[in-house]
Amino acid sequence: MNCLFGIAIRYTERQISHSGATVLRHWLTGLLLTLFVALFSPVVLAAAPPLLGFVDIAYLIDNSPQSLQARERLEQEFMPRQQELAELREERLRSEAQLNEMNEEEKEPLQRSERNLRAMERRLQRMEQAFREDLNIKRNTELKKVRDHVLESVTIFARQEGFDLILTDGVLFASTSMDVTQRVLELLRKQP
Repeated sequence: MNCLFGIAIRYTERQISHSGATVLRHWLTGLLLTLFVALFSPVVLAAAPPLLGFVDIAYLIDNSPQSLQARERLEQEFMPRQQELAELREERLRSEAQLNEMNEEEKEPLQRSERNLRAMERRLQRMEQAFREDLNIKRNTELKKVRDHVLESVTIFARQEGFDLILTDGVLFASTSMDVTQRVLELLRKQP
């Protein structure tokens, strides 16, 4: 009985291993056939290679007309405050120079002037800090608008010209034939 049981198990193992090898052989044959058809089909052979391009976003942001206009707006908006700060600095320097020219006898009654000078200096520092903060906030807002516009223009350019992929930051090398930065800049110059 043990002998019959052993023969049945060996026969089953051979069938399983034989059928497993057959399945594997059929699967590999199918895979190779599929790869052959995929690689050498007329559609794949006739397809054009992908169109790639590179754009220097930082250059576009710095040199786009929209960026230049934003800088002009910032200068016009913050010029009066900058002039006011310059006048206060000059006034503080004049007052400080007058106090330094006085001798000790003249300075004693003018301690109030020294206090006024220190108060003017603190006020000037607060105004300068507020000016820098306001300018930075406004500059960042304008820069974000310009950056969004540049990125949108790159996308429009890529679609119009049929590009499959446009690369930007993090590219170690891009040949001049792939660099489309100037072409995108021309598109930006045509836009309002």
